[in-house]
Order: sequence, then C-alpha cells, then structure tokens
Amino acid sequence: MKISKKMAILIGAVIIICLVIALMFNKKEDKKSEQKAENADQQASMTVNIVNLSEQIWPQEFFVTGLIAPYEEIIISPEISGYRLSDLYYNVGTSVKQGQLLAKLSDQNLKKELAKQKAAVTQAEVNLEKAASDVRRAAIVGQSGALSAQQIEEYKINQDVAKENLDAAKAELDIIQLKISQTSIKAPASGIIYSKQGVVGNVVSAGTELYHMIKNGVIEWRAEVDASQSHLIKAGDPAEVTLPDQTKLTGTVRTVSPSVSTDTARSIVYVTLKGSKTANVGTFVDGKITVGQNKAYVLPQTAIVMRDGRSYIYVVNDKNIANSQVVETARRKDGFVEIVSPLALNLKIVETGGAFLTNGMTVKIAQKTTAQNTQHGVNE
Repeated sequence: MKISKKMAILIGAVIIICLVIALMFNKKEDKKSEQKAENADQQASMTVNIVNLSEQIWPQEFFVTGLIAPYEEIIISPEISGYRLSDLYYNVGTSVKQGQLLAKLSDQNLKKELAKQKAAVTQAEVNLEKAASDVRRAAIVGQSGALSAQQIEEYKINQDVAKENLDAAKAELDIIQLKISQTSIKAPASGIIYSKQGVVGNVVSAGTELYHMIKNGVIEWRAEVDASQSHLIKAGDPAEVTLPDQTKLTGTVRTVSPSVSTDTARSIVYVTLKGSKTANVGTFVDGKITVGQNKAYVLPQTAIVMRDGRSYIYVVNDKNIANSQVVETARRKDGFVEIVSPLALNLKIVETGGAFLTNGMTVKIAQKTTAQNTQHGVNE
C-alpha cells in the first residue's frame, strides 16, 4: 500500500512536534531539579543572628482579675413599714449630697393621726388642769373639815393620772411626728447612686432596698490573687486596671485579706481606685499589681517560636547545627520575654527566623555571639 506524499508530510510534521514537546518537558524537569537543589543548598546554608540569654532588672508584677465594687456601699431603705412609696426622685448615676431627699412615702394617714393626736393632747391638758383645780379646791375645803383625808387623796390621785395621760398623749404625738419625718428618706452621706430597686406605688416594709449608693464615689478593685502570691503584696503597692473600654485606672493596695477561699485557693486584695464614670460597679476587669523589682533572664521575643501551643527556641551547637528546645516563658516587656526554664547564659540562640528552621539544619552565623545586655542595654 503506497502512502501519498501529503500523508508522509503530515506524519513527519507530527513526529517533529512530538519531539519538540518531549524536549521542552525534559528541559522544564531539569529546571525544577536545579531549583530544588538550589533551594536545598540555600536552606542548608541559612544565615542567622545569634543572641545569649541576658540578665535584666524588671518590675515584679502580678496579672490578676477582680471585681469593681464600692469602697463603702450605702443601702437606702425606709425605717417604717406599711406605707406606700409615692416618689423616687433620682435615677442611677446621679451624684447626691448628704441630707438630700431621695424618696418619699405617703404620709396622708399619718397626718390625720397627727391631727387626732394633737386633739388628744389638748384634751389631756384640759383634764390635767381640771384635776389640778380640784386638788386646790379640796385643799381649801379640807381645812374646814368638810372633806375627809381620803377624798382629798383621791383628788391628788386623779391629778397624777391626768398628768400621766398627758405625758402618754405627748409621747404618742412624738411617735407620729417621727414617723412623718421618716416618710422623707434622705441620703445619710454623699455619694453616687449605682442601683435602683424601689418601685413607686408599692407598699414597703422597713429595710426594703430602694437605692444602692457608692459612698463619696470611691470605688475599689477586689483582685483575686493566688495564695502563693498574696504574702508578697503589701499595703501601698501600686496597681493598675484596664476597663472594658480600655481606659486605665491607677490605684494603691489598701489591704490584703487575711483569709484564703477554700473553693478557689485565692485571697482578695483590696485596691482603692480613682473614680471614673466608665468604671461600672460589678464588672470583672484585668489588672496588675507591682510588688517591687527582681532579676529576669530574657530573650528577644523574636527568638521564641510558637508551635502547638508551646514555646521553642533554636540552639546552635559548636558544629553550627540548630535544634529546637522547649522553654517556659513568663513576663514580657519592651520586646523581650522572660525565660524561666534553666538555660546557660552562654547558650547560642537563634535571634530571628526560627520558624524557618528544622532540627538538624546547618546554619551560618552572621555575627559573633554578643551578650544581650550589651546589644540592648539593661533595664534598671
């Protein structure tokens, strides 16, 4: 079977195209191999900076959480029972002065009782005057012998009874007047209202809570501190809290609770704060208490590699081979982190780029090992 000239040309063209494609593919694979080899060579010769663990003086701070609460709380409540609450004059957030009228109980019935009792006092005064007059007349008549000694004594007894009745009526009048004064509920001290419980129209009892006040507007932070730390904190130590709106308030430790909670194994540290309108009573906030200074062994934060929730550093040995090591960290300050794991001060540690290293990788050291406190200075 003969192949036509056109068919032969077509077959030849297909063969040439296939050869060209094969050559291009082989060239591409060669480039990939060269790139991999180049990357491997670069990885094996990664240049790193080396630092040592350094000793610095840092403030000793305890970072804790606690409740914002009034330094002194005042509960506003009525002293008498059985009367309707007619008015509550102020809302939450209002600053009030000592003696300022805060609430009012209905006193209509008491005013009626007052008028009635005033009449009773007047009647008792009249009765006493009549009894006294009878005693005076009996004394005059008795001189003539017209009245017996027993009759004269009865007049004197009636006078004494009338006097006691008058005293009782006046005492009852004083009680009613006192109750009327107690229907006006006033602030026992200056402060800020932070809670309102009373409901106008309710018939209240003595002790029913109407308002809660922060005395003089002074608040405190009740920080919950681990029992192992509480003995290090003293009255007067500085503290700082961060509110939810990121406002920072400063204060000082007032006292440390002498007891430890059996549930949480924590003590309460009472910190007096400078007031702020954004410091809401009842809010749990984070803060710190500074208890002095101590030594800290630190590394730059860039030397720490985080993997699987753990902190690692890369240590370079005398053969310039890098291997990872787990460390425990604590405080952080000015770009440094405290290392609490025991490490030698002359250990060669990779300063940056640890995330790109693997165990057993050979590295090039860019510079000689330099003490961290020479490079960055010591904080005192």
